[in-house]
Amino acid sequence: MIETNAQAEKTIQEFLRLTVEKQAAVAEFVRRLSEVEKKTEKPSFLAAVDEFMNEHPELLKRLAQ
Repeated sequence: MIETNAQAEKTIQEFLRLTVEKQAAVAEFVRRLSEVEKKTEKPSFLAAVDEFMNEHPELLKRLAQ
């Protein structure tokens, strides 16, 4: 959890330095994480990661290059 405005600003700046493709991947992952939290009684970060990885293997391969 981001605790301060300075930490939030740093995270935003890191995000903005990413390529457009990587920004889209991050945004999609955040949306997926939000959906998983809504579907489950206990939010699971790892469940969201697993689901994202299973649904977007090609995107992850391209991001890793």
